[in-house]
Amino acid sequence: VPAVVRRRKPLASLIGLPEMAGSVALLFGRMGQSIWRMRLTRLIAESIYLRDVPRFRNVAILSLLGGFVENGIYAARSWLSYQLVRKWQARLVHHLHDAYFGRSAFYRQQLLPTAVPDSDERICQDVQRSVANLAWMLDEVIESVLMGVYYAVRLGWELHPGYIGVVVLYSWLSVKLRSILSPPLAQGQLGGQVSEVTGRYFGAHQKLLQHSEAIAAAGGGEREAGQIEACFQEFLAKWRSMCRLNLRSSFAMRIQWSVMQSVLMSCLVHVPFLRGSHPLRAA
Repeated sequence: VPAVVRRRKPLASLIGLPEMAGSVALLFGRMGQSIWRMRLTRLIAESIYLRDVPRFRNVAILSLLGGFVENGIYAARSWLSYQLVRKWQARLVHHLHDAYFGRSAFYRQQLLPTAVPDSDERICQDVQRSVANLAWMLDEVIESVLMGVYYAVRLGWELHPGYIGVVVLYSWLSVKLRSILSPPLAQGQLGGQVSEVTGRYFGAHQKLLQHSEAIAAAGGGEREAGQIEACFQEFLAKWRSMCRLNLRSSFAMRIQWSVMQSVLMSCLVHVPFLRGSHPLRAA
């Protein structure tokens, strides 16, 4: 990405660009479908209020068709996400294979005091998990930004332009509250530390099995057991820290949902309808 931004490489060199573009296009389709569904919901409520049975029947059929369209968009975006993960994983694994097998690095790295523990597991499993999480985060960021802009503009268009500023303030407060109680950087660093300790713990067990005869002959069972136990205690300590951080994160999310989103935004949307001059019929 930096090379493309600096125009050192063409845009087509980005891996997974068609999938990302297709996912964004489907997201715009989802916005249009969301507008249509909200209108159908208003029409259903109006048909029930007016006891208009034929109109209710037609709107219910359209709502059913809209559900199929929504499921199709969701399935298409999921398929594009899987394709993106597959391409990223293939690219990264090929790069790691070149470095791992080049000049017998797979053998020499075991002789170094700072060798990478469980290199086989990192290549076979960690790469897939990393690219899957990265694709999920990218999709969430793009969807959150686009949907946030869309709903803010729609709220200002339907009610009052001043509500756009309220939405911006709400988003800013939500981000600040989440970053104070559960900083994303701290979560990433702690997650990396947990993975590193887990790799060392698994690696210690594998080395014990590989050199079991020499360890038993030299009477080093207690020493190895002490090292493995110390590594496991370190893993438990990191995991407890991760649990505390996740608890703070969940607390921040519940405050955002129960107080800021459910109460504040409901008041902003529903208070104008309490005025007698505000129309209740579908436009």
